[in-house]
Amino acid sequence: LVATSDDVEIIFNNQTVKPATVSFSGKNYLDLVLTGGFNFALKDGDEIIARASSDANGSFTLPTLTFNRDGIYVYEFVEIAGDVDTIVYDESIYTLTIVVTLEGNELVADVTVDYLDRSNPFKNVPGGVNSYVFEGLDFYNWTIRTNAKIEGTKYLDGKAAAGFDFALID
Repeated sequence: LVATSDDVEIIFNNQTVKPATVSFSGKNYLDLVLTGGFNFALKDGDEIIARASSDANGSFTLPTLTFNRDGIYVYEFVEIAGDVDTIVYDESIYTLTIVVTLEGNELVADVTVDYLDRSNPFKNVPGGVNSYVFEGLDFYNWTIRTNAKIEGTKYLDGKAAAGFDFALID
């Protein structure tokens, strides 16, 4: 498309740009066993923009993020604490930084995942690809263990008896 005025010729060179896509998945553990039924959220500030739930095998996948513009996108990925009093829910925060740039006629994403509240094993994940799948956003939950004291009295023929041993068997 060419537009002209009295002194200037303006040329519009429109092209189709292939969007960048990024997908994240992970596993959920309860007492180191893969477990389903836990919920997760991808947040942009205070707004939840995507949700995922772990299946019976403990796996979850966020909906694929599609980027149609270049820019820097920063999200937080967290577990949504449930209401079971006997579970300590994982409070880890994954900060996902996605830098989208235009290369030729396609957008490419460089992804960095910072892992807060623990070590930082996913820092500087290699990127620069148009379609990126990141696995390893794992969460660990724990059952609260309580101490119980079991007491009792052994009776023999209606009278308290001594000299007996007892064992608690699982």
